[in-house]
Amino acid sequence: MLRGLARFTAYAIALLMSAVWLTSALASLKQPLFDVGRAHVGDAIIAFADMLALPPDGVLRLAHMLAGLKLLLGAYLLTAIVVAAYERVRWRTSGDEMLGLALYVSAVASIVAASPVMQTTVGLQGCVGELMLCAIASGLAAFARGPQAAMRARGRAALSAI
Repeated sequence: MLRGLARFTAYAIALLMSAVWLTSALASLKQPLFDVGRAHVGDAIIAFADMLALPPDGVLRLAHMLAGLKLLLGAYLLTAIVVAAYERVRWRTSGDEMLGLALYVSAVASIVAASPVMQTTVGLQGCVGELMLCAIASGLAAFARGPQAAMRARGRAALSAI
């Protein structure tokens, strides 16, 4: 009972994070300058483009690519949820590998995306909130897998070390 509730909560958190990434990407793609027009984020994109020695149109392409990566991450989180639900209904299995990878990539992307606005307390709170959601969802998914999955993973790691 508790393991099922933990798995459901982990996937609900992943669905929330997927919605956040997708809406952020769609808001970025809707603007004519993508994220270059935003206060600290635009400065970071321009500085990164200068580091790569990109021409002015390359800056817009870089901003477009970053907005596309946000869209890709949101879609991957959503796909992890749909695939897990399909596997659960179709084969009665509950592999959370896609969710684990999606949460890890989301945590790294949250750190990278929040780095330009880390000087402000609002930016720091947003980053910490997203990282906490990733950690909570990952912990709930690990609890839902149970102790047997952890022992099997440790056994495989010990066998591969030999």
